[in-house]
Amino acid sequence: MTLSTATNPSLPLEIFGEILQLSDNASILALRAASHAYRDFITPLAFRSLTFDSTEDGLRGLEELKTIPKLCSHVHALTIRQSETIDTAHPYNEDSGMFS
Repeated sequence: MTLSTATNPSLPLEIFGEILQLSDNASILALRAASHAYRDFITPLAFRSLTFDSTEDGLRGLEELKTIPKLCSHVHALTIRQSETIDTAHPYNEDSGMFS
């Protein structure tokens, strides 16, 4: 089976898959958005390992992912990265070295 592209009309899927294995996730997602033919082949690879920040936006993204079972079925590794937030309700006092 081959995957037709504008620059190479008959790239074997095995070769295309090997190229994707060497690509970073941002590149894989960009290529996935390029065409429907790419999207269907790339989706399992694009969603195999996901990282979310523990921010409101990151956790909202995780909640949205839960609503798409077809994408969830491709996730093999999920990381929630702890975000470093500044507590503005208790500012840091440099003189005392403490939070007030």
